[in-house]
Order: sequence, then C-alpha cells, then structure tokens
Amino acid sequence: MKTITLSIFLLLLCTQAWSDEDHNEARSLRLQGEILPLTQILKEAEKAGLDTILEAELEKEGGQWCYEIEGLSEGNQVIELLINAKTGEIIRTEYEKKSHKGHD
Repeated sequence: MKTITLSIFLLLLCTQAWSDEDHNEARSLRLQGEILPLTQILKEAEKAGLDTILEAELEKEGGQWCYEIEGLSEGNQVIELLINAKTGEIIRTEYEKKSHKGHD
C-alpha cells in the first residue's frame, strides 16, 4: 500500500528552498495587499473543482506573483491551477493525464 504524504504551508510558504528573507517578503507582500491570503486562494481552487489540495506554491511568473495550486478533483483527477496572487483570477488550468497503473 502506498503512503502519500501531502504537505501545504498555510502561511504563504511554498518551497523548502525559501529562506527566512523569502518568508518575510511573502508576509510583507500580503500585508501590503500585493497578494491575497492563501486561504482566499484555496477557496478559489475549491470553486474550480479541487477538493483535495496536494501542493501550493507562491512564485513570480511573467512579472506577477502567482499561486500554483495542485490538487485532486472529486473524480480523482489531478489538476494544477495557476492563480493571480493579487486578484485571485485563475490564469491557467492544467489536467494531468490519468495513469492506468495498478494500485500498490
């Protein structure tokens, strides 16, 4: 049986590569209104069909801050959303091809 460990940083933290300065920058961006709180972004992800969040990242893409949210739909489809961190608008939705592998 496979054990899947899912982690999400609920304080706008995204990758282990972030330093303390990066965490402080993310907090500062949120307090200045440059990015929305992750809790609000996760509500948008739920509206888009994700019912289980697998990963959340805050990153700068194309000169703007974005949240990359990966999760599962009710039908167990892996979906990745790119969401504008300032507006909450979904920029891109990607669906991962379903694997036909057997279960361990």
